[in-house]
Amino acid sequence: MKQQQYVLKPLEKIGYTYKGESGIPRRHWFAKGEPTTHHVHILEIHSQNWKNNLIFRDYLRQNPEIAKQYAELKIQLLQQFDGDRDAYQNGKKPFIEELLKQTQS
Repeated sequence: MKQQQYVLKPLEKIGYTYKGESGIPRRHWFAKGEPTTHHVHILEIHSQNWKNNLIFRDYLRQNPEIAKQYAELKIQLLQQFDGDRDAYQNGKKPFIEELLKQTQS
């Protein structure tokens, strides 16, 4: 992402640490605080990841019961994996992938 240079320094100046793509191509994320209190995710506009994030967000907004299920899953995973961010992320994947699959059919 060529534009990364324009956001990296300003975010570092206000306390964010660049964490890389973290297994998701073309998605860059930053964290702030110890323990982490803030996340910023930067996606290339019009990329498939960008589109999927918007689809997922909009679906949850339009379906409060599904949003509640997702929130409960996140709490369960947080308790189950106690700080293991990779395991937490991997635990959310099936839910997210299934929802995206449903929206595309």
